[in-house]
Amino acid sequence: MRFLLGLQSMQTLLNNGDDLYERGQFSEALHRYELALQKEDAHSSQAARIQHKIGLTLSQLGDSFKSMNCFQVALKIFQDSDDLGPGSQDAAETTAQMIRILDKIRLESGVGERKFVKGAESTHVGVDVGMNLLEWADYKEAEKTLKECLAENGNDDAKSSAVTEDEKVKAICTLGKLSQAQGRYDEAKRLYLEALKNAKQIAGPESEIDEQIVESIAGYAEILRKSGDLWQAEALHKKVRSMLLVLKDKMDDSDSVISEEVSIEHDLRLAVSHTQLGCTYFELRRYDSGLGEHQAALQIRLRHVDGNDALVSESLNYTAETLCALKQYPKALPLSMHAVAIRFREFGPSHPAYAHSLCVLARCYRGVGRSSAAGPLVDRCLDICGATFEDPLHANFIPNLLLRGDIYSEFCNFDEAIKSYTRARNCHTANFKIGQREHILEEISTKLLEAKSKSNGSLSSGGVCTDDRERERAGVPIIVITDVGRDIDDAMALILLASLKRMLLVRPLAVITTLPPEQDRARLARSILDSLGLHDVPVGIGTQIDMPDEKLNLSCFEGVHVGQNV
Repeated sequence: MRFLLGLQSMQTLLNNGDDLYERGQFSEALHRYELALQKEDAHSSQAARIQHKIGLTLSQLGDSFKSMNCFQVALKIFQDSDDLGPGSQDAAETTAQMIRILDKIRLESGVGERKFVKGAESTHVGVDVGMNLLEWADYKEAEKTLKECLAENGNDDAKSSAVTEDEKVKAICTLGKLSQAQGRYDEAKRLYLEALKNAKQIAGPESEIDEQIVESIAGYAEILRKSGDLWQAEALHKKVRSMLLVLKDKMDDSDSVISEEVSIEHDLRLAVSHTQLGCTYFELRRYDSGLGEHQAALQIRLRHVDGNDALVSESLNYTAETLCALKQYPKALPLSMHAVAIRFREFGPSHPAYAHSLCVLARCYRGVGRSSAAGPLVDRCLDICGATFEDPLHANFIPNLLLRGDIYSEFCNFDEAIKSYTRARNCHTANFKIGQREHILEEISTKLLEAKSKSNGSLSSGGVCTDDRERERAGVPIIVITDVGRDIDDAMALILLASLKRMLLVRPLAVITTLPPEQDRARLARSILDSLGLHDVPVGIGTQIDMPDEKLNLSCFEGVHVGQNV
């Protein structure tokens, strides 16, 4: 039955979804809306209206955060639309729904209109909301909520509740993370040191190891890593690791019964330590050690959470990034694609975590020869960061700008490459002191000089640059159209295609899948091509029926060759 739904027109699906929504069958309505969205251009006004409907349905199903993501997507499309714009009725209705969902989240958390009642319980709830807002990248609301929590704690005359003091430390640590995310490293250091001082006071002089102390030290180490003090960061992260292992040994040796929930929580905290140390090794360019840490974190998380969880996506993303540094791009590509899919679903298309995964995917694409697909991903990543961070010279722009410059240099567009490298250098100068991350500044300066020297007498408006990267042009150009998945002969044809390419007899330009389920056929074709080493051959999605008489616009398989016209 559900397979037949995919054959219905978009309008039929929308009408059926509306009927089901009115009858309160929200899960079935959601399925219709999602199928309808697949049949519409993702950036059209109609797609925005469908996203609005999906947001309403998710709200009815109780998934407030995913609902908010849908409304954010819809609002951006409405605001960017030529025929609608920010002042349109559609944009106003979506904005109203976003405000309603945000209020719903607060009410569900017990915070209401951010007016806190004195006491430890209200502070606990407020800190959790602040942490959620930080994860959601709503930095202004997160800062406001957390500061209100701290103000309430400071005004509490009792000051005797250990819970309240614990939550105060948690709030200060979260504010430290917030300052780190915004590039305010000195402020973040001050906050983490303040949290560490408070945590030690709560734990007492006899307690050398405490969860809050561990968290404060780890946060301070992350700030040191971000600001370029890598050796200190490594030492502190190793200290945190040893403290966590001591805590685990104490839990194992304890006579009291440790709940499974507590044990899992500690394991997941250990996975965070692996991740942080892995990132530190990456910055130190000890990539093999970093890879081991990220793989250890991934193994722990897969034991305790679903494979599509946001925590898993973090480990997948960092593992893929490290594999790229080791030039193992084919291994990195499927991990990166999975991370992108998870983060799009969990965080939405405008979150900095999603932007980071796009940057890693772009790096994978470039590594396997799909530079034309990597460019649009980097540009999208920069757009997201630009909308998220108020500072146009935020440090998070640097790796994206470097990659963008590399891609444009590869295609001889040296004017754009020089702009990217110059801005990357300005970002570095604005964020780091002399001696901090010097190797990155040297890399930027070297690439900038090379781009300037090559721009003289070279093509600057585009075109493939063959001086730096030899491209294989041998063989007869060929496009393969297939309904792979029906019979074994199509798969055999792709195997033959790979052999002919290695013999320099053919040059495959693209593989296009046709007939329903064309998305599944595209995934199968992509998997076969990747296993055969044809990572640079894009996969396109063709028609659902025989070739029509009118002009046909082909779409690309999402997540494989985004931005390339086949």
